[in-house]
Amino acid sequence: MNKKQTNIQNRPLFSIVIPAYKADSFILDTINSRVAELNSLNISYEIIVVVDGYAPATVKALSSFPEDIVRIYHYEQNRGKGFAVRFGMMRAKGDYIGYVDAGADILPGNLTTIINTIRSGQFDLVVPSKWHKQSEVSYSPSRKLFSRFYNKYAGLLTGVKVSDTQVGIKFYTKEVVAAVLPRLLVKRFAFEIEFLAVASKLGFTSIAEVPILLQEDKKNSTITFFEGLRSFWDTTAVFYRLRILDYYGKSQIYFKDSIKREVASLRLIN
Repeated sequence: MNKKQTNIQNRPLFSIVIPAYKADSFILDTINSRVAELNSLNISYEIIVVVDGYAPATVKALSSFPEDIVRIYHYEQNRGKGFAVRFGMMRAKGDYIGYVDAGADILPGNLTTIINTIRSGQFDLVVPSKWHKQSEVSYSPSRKLFSRFYNKYAGLLTGVKVSDTQVGIKFYTKEVVAAVLPRLLVKRFAFEIEFLAVASKLGFTSIAEVPILLQEDKKNSTITFFEGLRSFWDTTAVFYRLRILDYYGKSQIYFKDSIKREVASLRLIN
C-alpha cells in the first residue's frame, strides 16, 4: 500500500443523506452540484439517496451515477422527509453524518462551511441559520415570517437554543447520531426540532450556528400550508414526550429495536 492510499484510508468519512421524492426533473443537477463541491474539499465521502415513495423516474435519473459515488434506497410507500433521513442515517458509515435537501434551495458553498466546521472537532452538531448576520437569504416575506414564528414556538416548547431549526442541511458526529436516532418518532418536517431536542436532552449541547446561502426554490418545493400546520402539531407532540412523559430519557435498551421494527414493513424496490 502506497503513502497516498494510506492517507485516504485514514481520512474521516463524511456521510451525506439526500431524501428525494418525485425529484426526477432536478435530482441530477442537485447530485452533480454536491459531488463537485465535495470533491473540491478533498475528503472521503459517501452520498446516500433515499427515494421516499414509489418514484421510478427519480431512480432512473439517479442510475447514471456509479454505486461508489451514490447509494440509492427506494421504498414503495411515501413516509415523509424525517423518515427518509433517518432511514439513510441508519445505513451511513461516516465519522460525521449529515443530510441535505434534494432541491435547489441549498446553494453551493454551504456544504463547505458546514463540513469544515464539524471536522474542526469542536462541535457535536452544526446547524445553519437564516438569521445569522452573515447569511444570504432570498425567501418570500411570508416564508420568512412563518420560519420566525415556528422557531420561536419550537424553542419555547423544547428549550432548544438555536435561532433556526428548519434549514434543510445539518451535520452531526456519529456519536450524536448513534444516541439520538433510535429515539426519534417524527416522520415529517418537524423531525429536525425533535433531533435537536433529543440531542440536548442527552447532553450534546456543543452546537455551532453557521451562516447559510439560500435561494427559495418555489418550483420544486414540497412544503405546503398543510405541512406547515402539521409541523406545529408534531412539535407539540415532541414537547409532550420531552417534558411530560420523559420518553426520550429512557434507557438506550428501551429503543434498541424500535427502528428495526419500524422499517421491517417497508417494501424495498430494487
